[in-house]
Amino acid sequence: MKKSFLKKLINNFREDFPLQIVNTLVYLLDFFYSAPEQKSTGTKYILIVRTDLLGDFIIWFNGLKIITEKFRSQNYKVILLANEAWAPLAEKTKAFEEIITINRKKYFKDFSYRKNILNKLNEYGFEFLFQTAYSRDFAVADSIARNVRAKNKIAFRRNSEAEYGIWNLLSSDWYTKLIQADKNKEFEFYRVKEFLSSINIQIEKYSTDMTEYFPNSEKKEKYFVIIPGAGAARRRLEPEKFSEVITNIRNKTGWECIICGAPSEAELAEKIQAEVNFPVKNLIGKTSLIELGNVLANSKLVLGNETGALHFAAALNIQTVCILGGGHFKKCMPYEVSVTGNEIIPEAVYQKMECFNCNWRCKYVTEKNEIVPCISNLTSEFIWQKTEPFLNQLAGQSL
Repeated sequence: MKKSFLKKLINNFREDFPLQIVNTLVYLLDFFYSAPEQKSTGTKYILIVRTDLLGDFIIWFNGLKIITEKFRSQNYKVILLANEAWAPLAEKTKAFEEIITINRKKYFKDFSYRKNILNKLNEYGFEFLFQTAYSRDFAVADSIARNVRAKNKIAFRRNSEAEYGIWNLLSSDWYTKLIQADKNKEFEFYRVKEFLSSINIQIEKYSTDMTEYFPNSEKKEKYFVIIPGAGAARRRLEPEKFSEVITNIRNKTGWECIICGAPSEAELAEKIQAEVNFPVKNLIGKTSLIELGNVLANSKLVLGNETGALHFAAALNIQTVCILGGGHFKKCMPYEVSVTGNEIIPEAVYQKMECFNCNWRCKYVTEKNEIVPCISNLTSEFIWQKTEPFLNQLAGQSL
């Protein structure tokens, strides 16, 4: 499985170079931004910056809710800056006084759009700006912290990951307080606890439970959900392996199979459907985020690659089986029982390799969409072995 050093270097350069270009452009363009004069309103405001992906918001939501409740009791109004991709979910919870949405790509590609977002945020007199992401990104979250007025700006000391140290050096000065994470504890729930502790909120275990927003309708239909997509094509289990596991689940339970995902994953669903000999309900690209929540909340089991939808299902107390690669191993998956308060713990299916925690800079692949070995080495038989025990546990309830 060895690859040449040169090919590895080219592969990593392909991953990192666009990021460095974006960071550089945003950093330079922000010199041309000047915040408008602030109007005094007499109201105390807090800004929570959360511009990353769905799974990150799912994991952090209850932590953000705890923060909001603490400061609301002190007569603050809490504003959430939310990625527009999952903002409808935040709005459904009604946990924040106001939600301002942001399109990440437009923020770093369109100077006029970025200026409008920053001007809107600078209308408030923020007492605190909380940047809660441990792996915060320079081109969006750090740029916002740099340009938005706030008396106190709190964030984690930046995790460099695959980016160059210059961005750490530059962005650290834009915060008034940096939280040092315990590097011996990788799981994201510890980051939630650390951030809460930094503002004098202590918790023992942490749960992502969101069942109050998506109650089970107790319908008679029995089905399981497949999530075949992932953030990148090389992190996706092959469709034929999904098909084999789906067939086993169907044969054992008789449940209907529903496939969910983004419109871009339509081809994956078609390939899976072509491999099985029974009807599969294809909802790829046909559900809103809220509709997806309702589908997940009423399912018996969810199987898929590690995506926000898998964390969503876990937050809805649905048994979840996650096909896990090693790029960010232990960061968000597997869930650590010792710190997790969820009623049902997701099952992570993986086979450990010496190269885990490579930040998805795989030394074994050279083609853009070549599936990484920590995923491709997982067999359908192995995945089934990890899945079947949960079906046995559910047998008395629903078979």
